[in-house]
Amino acid sequence: MGVKIRQRNGAWWLFIDHKGKRKAKCVGTGREAQRAAKAAAEKIQARLALGEDLLLDDAPAPTFEEAARRWFAAYAQLGQLRVSTQALYLSALER
Repeated sequence: MGVKIRQRNGAWWLFIDHKGKRKAKCVGTGREAQRAAKAAAEKIQARLALGEDLLLDDAPAPTFEEAARRWFAAYAQLGQLRVSTQALYLSALER
């Protein structure tokens, strides 16, 4: 159980080992990414020390249809789409 910070190919990575599972997360490149990785590692390590259960299993990825409908609902609320454009997008989603 632990959190490690490593730099690979110029990018900073967090490696989290918990309950026999390992999760890797790229934080980014540069000094800011290094600081962010260290801060995140400290927070995660503190949560592990308190005995909190980390959910390392990612939720299943949404299907294309779910993601597209969610995007359409959010985009249509902006009020920048004409009614005809909304109908065209919905028609494309249905096909």
